[in-house]
Amino acid sequence: AKVALDDVVAKVTANGKIQAEKKVDLAALVMGQVVNLAVREGDPVKAGDFLLQIDKTHAAAEEAGSMAALAASQSQVDSARATLDQAQGGFKRADENYRAGIIPEADLQHARAALDTGRAASQTAVHQIEQSRAVLNASRDALSKTTVRSPIDGTVTRRAIEPGEMVETGVQTSRESAALLTVADLSRLVAKTDLGQTDGAKVKLGQHAGGTTAA
Repeated sequence: AKVALDDVVAKVTANGKIQAEKKVDLAALVMGQVVNLAVREGDPVKAGDFLLQIDKTHAAAEEAGSMAALAASQSQVDSARATLDQAQGGFKRADENYRAGIIPEADLQHARAALDTGRAASQTAVHQIEQSRAVLNASRDALSKTTVRSPIDGTVTRRAIEPGEMVETGVQTSRESAALLTVADLSRLVAKTDLGQTDGAKVKLGQHAGGTTAA
């Protein structure tokens, strides 16, 4: 061959896999039994489509109990406010009578103590209703999580649960192992490759990648 100037091309070869650029692993956020499973692997889904139902009997009972507790707290607030209004009126009359010399100072102090008690009871009732609202919101959140819907348009690529099985929450070895279902958008695929430290220094953004061979 005739000697000539040319470019020397360095290639980096590594193993990897083709996967969806966008995928979502759906794990259980509440404990319970799967009572309805609407999809199988390979089924196309739209965002918002129903995927599976976890038994919501316990969560619904918790919500009902929280609603009853909130109603009771509201009644306590109404009662405490009525008592406070009465105490305020009583103190106002006692103060006017004391200034007019009709009642002794002890009666005025008694009316002031009743007013302070009424204010404290009213504040306690308000705090209680705030706590009851927080518990109700938590109960409603748990109830909503018994129904699992698809967060994206895509395809069910993995189903690791069957109807009737129990699902649990807690620490898992990985996000994928905790997933009940995986939904992936297969309209855009990417090649994910692990490079060594030496090869990684040779790769820069924007470089051409090709020569993919299926194994």
